[in-house]
Amino acid sequence: MAITAKILHIDLTERTHRREEIPEATYRKYLGGGALAAYLLLRDLKPGAEPLGPDNVLVFMTSVINGLSLSGTNRYTAAGKSPLTGGYGESEAGGWWGPELRAAGWDGVVVHGASTTPVYVWIKDDAVEFRDAAPYWGKLSGDVQDGLEAELGDKRVRTLQCGVAGEKLVRYAAIVNQLKHFHGRGGLGAVMGGKKLKAIVVRGSKPPAAADKETAKKQLVWFKDNYDRSKDRFHQLGSSAGVLALEASGILPTRNFRDGSFEGAKDISGQKMRDTILVNRGTCYACAVACKREVEV
Repeated sequence: MAITAKILHIDLTERTHRREEIPEATYRKYLGGGALAAYLLLRDLKPGAEPLGPDNVLVFMTSVINGLSLSGTNRYTAAGKSPLTGGYGESEAGGWWGPELRAAGWDGVVVHGASTTPVYVWIKDDAVEFRDAAPYWGKLSGDVQDGLEAELGDKRVRTLQCGVAGEKLVRYAAIVNQLKHFHGRGGLGAVMGGKKLKAIVVRGSKPPAAADKETAKKQLVWFKDNYDRSKDRFHQLGSSAGVLALEASGILPTRNFRDGSFEGAKDISGQKMRDTILVNRGTCYACAVACKREVEV
């Protein structure tokens, strides 16, 4: 049987959706993530499209291994024309939304057009609905997620949303899933806001399985036997473990990349966080690394 990528195309202007199957040759070439997202943008994005206008295309793309029970396979890509730079915008996130999308039978979502009123998209396996998001417009992300879970009657739905900054078209606005996992680069939250797309909520019932289950199981066992959290800088210090090294090299992104060095680098390092405000190390779907920092200030 051929391996294809199943893409959900959503048209917010017309309130329609359609399914596309990316052929195996193309899928093998790009494998998903940023590469397949870039392919779709180059194919579907009109030249000269305004980043905050209806002609911009917003892509959310998982990968061929996303959703498997292996550490690190939860990450996925958001991509579109950036309102911050006017060029290509791409940002990755972990968490739970990507694996849930794959459990619903989709490898990616491509958003076209723009709604005239606030809307959210509800995906439950093959069923796709456009729902009124006016009650959630202008509310903080926690209230939005609580409200959507109550409206849909399911606390295990996974919610991807823009915040108030995105609604107000702040050019560096982020996108978040499950309140903790952010697409922080490129201002793609403002792209959602420009489309009046408050959220994409997903619930799936068929998690993906490895074609070679025995080999996948052996890899999982090997990882469990060989991985030592006490020696993993990402577990101990999170991604901010790299702050001091970047500072020493003069390439720590500072003041929107205008500078490569920050005078307060030590105070925002993973080491300083661990020793002062860290209260828990959170994690993502099926990941043993737990590089997420949960702090109390």
